[in-house]
Amino acid sequence: MKPTSRLDSQNPTIESDGNESTKASVVRDWRLDFFRGIALIVIFIDHLEGCNGYQLFSGYTLVQLGYCDASEVFIFISGYVCGMSYGRVLSNVGFMACQRKSLKRCLQLYIVSLVCLLIVINLIVTCVTLGIGDFSGGYTIHGLELPMVKLVPMILFQCYRPMGMDILWLYVYLLLVLPLFLFGMNWRKWITVFIVIGCYCVAQAWPFINYPQYDGSTGHLSGTARTFNYLAWQALFFIGAALGDRKRRGGSIATPRWVPALCGIAVVTVAAGRIAHDHISWNVLDGVSTLIDELAFSRWCTKRTLGVLRIVYFLCLAFFAASVINVTSNLRKTIPVRTLVNCGKNPLPIFCIGLVLTYAYHPVLVSAPGSQVTLIICEVTGCAVMLIAGSLISGAAKAADSKIT
Repeated sequence: MKPTSRLDSQNPTIESDGNESTKASVVRDWRLDFFRGIALIVIFIDHLEGCNGYQLFSGYTLVQLGYCDASEVFIFISGYVCGMSYGRVLSNVGFMACQRKSLKRCLQLYIVSLVCLLIVINLIVTCVTLGIGDFSGGYTIHGLELPMVKLVPMILFQCYRPMGMDILWLYVYLLLVLPLFLFGMNWRKWITVFIVIGCYCVAQAWPFINYPQYDGSTGHLSGTARTFNYLAWQALFFIGAALGDRKRRGGSIATPRWVPALCGIAVVTVAAGRIAHDHISWNVLDGVSTLIDELAFSRWCTKRTLGVLRIVYFLCLAFFAASVINVTSNLRKTIPVRTLVNCGKNPLPIFCIGLVLTYAYHPVLVSAPGSQVTLIICEVTGCAVMLIAGSLISGAAKAADSKIT
């Protein structure tokens, strides 16, 4: 009998996210919130540096060291957490209750996204009026010059987005269709799997088949204007949801012991190849490192349609990380990890805070072009605000729970 490694064998049942869940007297896996907290911080750093022409800390994040970025981490973990939460409701109460819960949460997200969008637009208009910011290039705010009769419907139907809001609106869609996926997995599992794979293949073959968005370069709605193709990215979310629902049922992933090692070798090889291509000149490995780096920009790794190599690489990374960091590790007791966990427990407010800060800091960075000191100050203060907010929100939630009990 071959030795096996049960990835979840020492992982207790995970409590659902407080923002997306029903209450349950189960133990929560801190690693989910820890990695989601890191993803939220990295998303803020990538947005702030990417849209202002810097590459200081973002040069050492997943997007530069591998074939994925923080978006995959956020979507996969959110799918896992939601799979446990909504799967429990589906099993205990039924499909209609699960769909009602989903619709209620989607409405909350929709309202929050509109409020966040209005705040961002007000920041942009104020800064442009005062002449203290150039919101072009990476900020992709084309469309504000349109008549209100055209702009308002696009905002209401989420066909207009400034930079950074793509993932929030993708999340609304994913939560909306999640109950159908979970129901399908309980009803006809393989038919549901084939439908998801079929949608993914459609996105790869015809990437323009997507929820339309205003394209500033053409002045029209286009399916290729979005950062995320919904048909492709739902596959990663559903993989996480299926694993989360399986864990809720008491299942585990039994694999040969060499699989985590193989995943680790793949992750390290890709990271080493990309680093070598950018920073090391060694003729023996130049061809290999060049190939690894070129793959990152090929159609197999495209972010919009979540290329095959990109999704496979991320799953290797996720499996390897879960194998290396034990759920019983003492890391969970350290202050930095606890702070990131609190951040990951509250993804919606923390993401919105990071998005608003990205736009708020832009005039500051413009006033000191090329200043890395200013950039570091903005990033450190921004991350501090997000981490403190996460701790305060988690503390308030605990205090409210203690009063109820």
